[in-house]
Amino acid sequence: FPGEGHYIALIKKPGVLEGGSTITKGNKEFKKIIPEVNYPYIYKYGDFLFGGHKEIKTKGLSIVRNGVKIGEIGKGYFKYDHHYAKAITDYPTKVEISLNDLNKYYKGESLNIENKKGYVLLTHNHINVDLAKGDGRIIKNLLPKRLRKLFK
Repeated sequence: FPGEGHYIALIKKPGVLEGGSTITKGNKEFKKIIPEVNYPYIYKYGDFLFGGHKEIKTKGLSIVRNGVKIGEIGKGYFKYDHHYAKAITDYPTKVEISLNDLNKYYKGESLNIENKKGYVLLTHNHINVDLAKGDGRIIKNLLPKRLRKLFK
């Protein structure tokens, strides 16, 4: 039926949780791929990584998301997810953009801003906009296409 989303929470008394999921404690397995991610627990489901601050056992459960979706691992690349960009509090390379650049970015355009090569956290008025990829001269637009349609 129509709705904006459905959430389920399982509350248990303190004790030992049963089951398990693919958990990497301390990020050791993924530090080379995503060194700036500081979640103590990283969960891998297929090619997708999720970060969390608490260990949650999910054996036997069908989980769509367990924590914040960090991104996707492909062959030879890692792509950050928009949800991670909105959730992080700090990132090594930040670029504060103007309102005009924000409007361009939301419409799907690249930004002509000099920066470091690699991923940059775009912010406007100190609010996270997105993690985009820069080549030194241009910041490529990585905003999900479903969100760009809202601003055209």
